[in-house]
Amino acid sequence: MNEELEKRIINLESIVSCQDQMLEDLNKVVIEQSHEIRKLYLEIDKVRASLDSLREEPDDRRPPHY
Repeated sequence: MNEELEKRIINLESIVSCQDQMLEDLNKVVIEQSHEIRKLYLEIDKVRASLDSLREEPDDRRPPHY
């Protein structure tokens, strides 16, 4: 193999290796964000349920000025 072609191949292998690592890192970030989004959806559902229960409960207490 001639020397120039070998250098090009080594350079391409290096680029591919860096891209593989970057893809793995990005995949980890996407997975972490997916977990966080699921947690946030659960929290939103809890808040909505709390608000719904507050809306349904009548407030029969007298105001403080009575």
